[in-house]
Amino acid sequence: MNSYHLSSHSSGVGIHDILHALKRRRVMVISLSIIGILLAALLHFSRKPVYASDAKLLVRYVLERGAVDPYEARQNPGAAKADQVIQTEIEILTSMDLALDVVRDVGVENISPGLEGERDIEKAAAVLLSHLKVVVGQSNNVLLVKYSHGDPAVTKEVLHKLMDAYFQKHLLIHRSAAAFDIIANQTKEVKQKLSQTEEKLNKLRTESGITSLGEATGTLANQRASTNEELIKVRAEYAEQQAKIESLRKKPSGGSGSAAGPNGPSDPASGITPAVLAEYRVNLEMLDFLRKRDIELRIKFRPGNRLLELNRSQIGQCESKRQALVAAYPMLAAGVKDDSDNPLWSQSLEQARLAAYAAKIKVFENHLKEISTQFSEQYGIGSRIEELERQRQMEDAEYRNLEANLKNARVDQTLDPSRMPNITIVQQPTEPFRYYDERENKIIMGLAGGGMSLGLGLALLMELLLDKRVRRPDDIERRLSIPLMSCIPNQRGQDRGHLLAYGGTPLLGNDDGSGDSGGPDYGNARSFILPYTETIRDRVIFDFDANRITHKPKLIAVTSLCSGSGTSTIAAGLAKSFSEIPGAKVLWVDLSTFDPDEDRKSDGAKWPLNRALRMAASPSFAHNERSLFHASGDTEEGTDARGINAVQFSRMLPELQDSPYDYIIFEMPAVEKSGRTLTMAALMDKVILVLDAENTVKDMLVWTYSELTKGKADVSCVFNKANSDVPSWLCAN
Repeated sequence: MNSYHLSSHSSGVGIHDILHALKRRRVMVISLSIIGILLAALLHFSRKPVYASDAKLLVRYVLERGAVDPYEARQNPGAAKADQVIQTEIEILTSMDLALDVVRDVGVENISPGLEGERDIEKAAAVLLSHLKVVVGQSNNVLLVKYSHGDPAVTKEVLHKLMDAYFQKHLLIHRSAAAFDIIANQTKEVKQKLSQTEEKLNKLRTESGITSLGEATGTLANQRASTNEELIKVRAEYAEQQAKIESLRKKPSGGSGSAAGPNGPSDPASGITPAVLAEYRVNLEMLDFLRKRDIELRIKFRPGNRLLELNRSQIGQCESKRQALVAAYPMLAAGVKDDSDNPLWSQSLEQARLAAYAAKIKVFENHLKEISTQFSEQYGIGSRIEELERQRQMEDAEYRNLEANLKNARVDQTLDPSRMPNITIVQQPTEPFRYYDERENKIIMGLAGGGMSLGLGLALLMELLLDKRVRRPDDIERRLSIPLMSCIPNQRGQDRGHLLAYGGTPLLGNDDGSGDSGGPDYGNARSFILPYTETIRDRVIFDFDANRITHKPKLIAVTSLCSGSGTSTIAAGLAKSFSEIPGAKVLWVDLSTFDPDEDRKSDGAKWPLNRALRMAASPSFAHNERSLFHASGDTEEGTDARGINAVQFSRMLPELQDSPYDYIIFEMPAVEKSGRTLTMAALMDKVILVLDAENTVKDMLVWTYSELTKGKADVSCVFNKANSDVPSWLCAN
């Protein structure tokens, strides 16, 4: 059985594939290359020379809005990065506006003879820019300006005009010579805005008494912190006083004292009760506390502050209450002695102190509320002040900047563009020199190489991608993984040698099997195919030995994928090669056609197959000196042009297997999906599939090999009419 199996095809492309494709399509490659070279030569000899002129500019730095004097130039050298400066100047030199100015000065018809008038001025400017080249020189701050034209006089004139227009454009873009009125108006508007902002800011500060946001909130924040501390302290004293009163209430009352009144014991001389005295003392303590706080607030706040007014209002209330008590009890002004031994008297005094602490807490809480209210109001005022201050600073900076620009603009009005120190003409426009356009040179080179490139590309595309035929033996083994037994080169007519002819009499001899023909013997003929068929014979014998096929006769089928593949020639040569084995009897059976090709077969008669088998069964067959016998695919019972079919062949198979032949070689028709070859091939010991180098399609080959192997046929391929597409030294492995 065949040990080869179909596997995934290799798609790699090697040097042999490329050389094969180039050789097959060499006519197309050479033709396209010649066409490309001819077109390049035609363009080369038909083109016209152009004239170019060069100029060089040194760009040291760029002053944006500045008076051009040595002092200011030293103050702001290199204001922008060198690369940015150079790129900006290149954009100016290649701008459409600059080109339009030059075209108006030189004339549209001079730039492009086919154009004229204002209607074509933009087209002429585009033509000018297409021939203008501005690049950075060897030094990073030097610009090389090159212009080319067919007329040398126009070339130099355009470059001179371009330099003059460039200086004007540079001054217009980077300086303020053309913007004096605009800057003056802007300066006036900004100054007016600045005055209005300052007026609003001063008015707000005057009305609020606040100069800044920090001042507005800082004092109140400190006062709030101080008031919170005092409030915490008074609340602690209030709690302590409550505890003290609670302790006095728990002591038993007793001891001597004055007579008790409705509000406790009273002074017999003045009638002042402890409650009145406690109220009076609380009032005095509050007056003292509020007056001290008034001093603190006056230190921190200006007159008119709401905290000051609130504190003074509370002072007035306490003073009025004190005066009312003194008017009701005159002795309070002289002082009243405490009855410290009387518990009720002491308790009344402690109650008075508790009330004083409560009053202080209320004062502090009111002050905190007032501070919060003022904080909110003054924060808004301070924020507005800060906003106006920032606006004033921005407007002031803008005003100062515009003032400087206005000063520089006055100088720029009288500035001579040609005397700018930051840009210098290093090289004036040179005399025009003759040369050929670089783009035309590239086109010529492209045409010269394009034809060859196109030819190579088409050749590789057609051979490697579009052409599905098998062209080389390497395609069979490496790409399709199909076993290849031998490769037969394509021979020219003068190299083919003698035909495989054997005279004009039948090879099978007479009816008695003597085989005496009396004509030229087939064994004396020699053909180019015999060395290759001998190799095929040796490989077939080796396969038989390897697969342990020892029975006789051994059935060998020779077929192909299409007609004209050389099946008959190879079958005849293979039969001749097997007949040269000493003692071997070979039968060559032609099942392919009944119209022999005189170029490939004998012109002698062929016996039908059943008669050939009957003759081989005669007693004299073993003593016949002839070793090669030839039979046709028909039978004596019928002359069907289609020959023996698969059913008839299977019926004759026992008779074939019992025949005394050593080898029976069947020349079978080409493989077809509806043909008999696929069925009969499964009955053979060996199938040799002949592949034509010009007409074998890869998909058909894969399908045929797959179908043959499905029928358990031992298939090997012979590649016929192979062309040597690469030099022998590249084929050496």
